[in-house]
Amino acid sequence: LDAGSAAQIKKSAVLREHAVSKPREEEHVDRYFDTGGFDLWKHGFALRVRSAGERHVQTLKGGGSAVAGLHRRTELEAEIQSEAPDLDLFAKQLRAALPALARSLDGQALAAEPVFVNRAKRTAWMLALPDGTHVECALDVGDVGARRRGDRVARAAPAARRRAHVGRGAATGGGRRVRARLGARGPDHSAARQQRVRR
Repeated sequence: LDAGSAAQIKKSAVLREHAVSKPREEEHVDRYFDTGGFDLWKHGFALRVRSAGERHVQTLKGGGSAVAGLHRRTELEAEIQSEAPDLDLFAKQLRAALPALARSLDGQALAAEPVFVNRAKRTAWMLALPDGTHVECALDVGDVGARRRGDRVARAAPAARRRAHVGRGAATGGGRRVRARLGARGPDHSAARQQRVRR
């Protein structure tokens, strides 16, 4: 989206009609990591560390399937201590999501520098739809930089998701987050406006 389109979203009649609270704003930084051979990317996964203030969340996400235009994917996440990936946690997440890849990497380290960094300001609205569903609509506007260059972006991509977490204990199937993405599927390496259905 360009800046004009992002501004139009904020003035959307849908938001005015269905918003049940004032928009919430938050700044965050997403850092995406991979191995030197881009093994996660080759398997359709990404490792993200999202930092908002002093809070840092590490998420391994990818895979999934699409049915009737609804894309569902796996996400494993947990809070960590800093903006650098927690390698022990990553090993547990990888064993839970991609056990064959975890065995083949055999301890191979992630690249020290992120593949790219997304710095965004998020504006989020909680909406109440006519069928009783509560949806969070979030618009991110920011910069995506891949080591030597950066681009100003605004991205909108409706999605629905339910949450679970992987802690520092054993990662199990109960620690999976499944996200359903509506509409056309595209690369998920930048921030997106998301509609989250709370279940």
